[in-house]
Amino acid sequence: MKLLHRGHIESAELIFDSRKEFENAKRRLEGKRFELTIERQRSHHSDSQRAYLFGVVYETLSKETEQPKGSIHKFFKLKFLPIEMEITNKNTGEIESVVIPGSTKRLTKDEMTGYIQNVILWIEEWGIHVPSPDEAVAA
Repeated sequence: MKLLHRGHIESAELIFDSRKEFENAKRRLEGKRFELTIERQRSHHSDSQRAYLFGVVYETLSKETEQPKGSIHKFFKLKFLPIEMEITNKNTGEIESVVIPGSTKRLTKDEMTGYIQNVILWIEEWGIHVPSPDEAVAA
């Protein structure tokens, strides 16, 4: 079980954004060992990047291919953000691996920019024009 709680540090004290959720998490782990990692919160991509990706980039391809935007999103996450997972059978040593799509949710602004650029280049290789953010606003 992985629990994520955000907050900040004041006078060497942890101040949680949602103290109640943190207290609930502690109760769920009562009597169990845990590992605590504290790291600086990354700045995630912007709402405008996400709006452009879904409202313009994916929408453009969706109209051309008649595929739903959700399916298009999964396709490109698998193509550009693949995660390989392996499970080993302890009895036989056999390893089974599968590739699953990664997530855009935690991409930084720069990472999201690169992801969007890769998606646009791929779409344009099919001869489909994707409006730039400026063209999309003007339309």
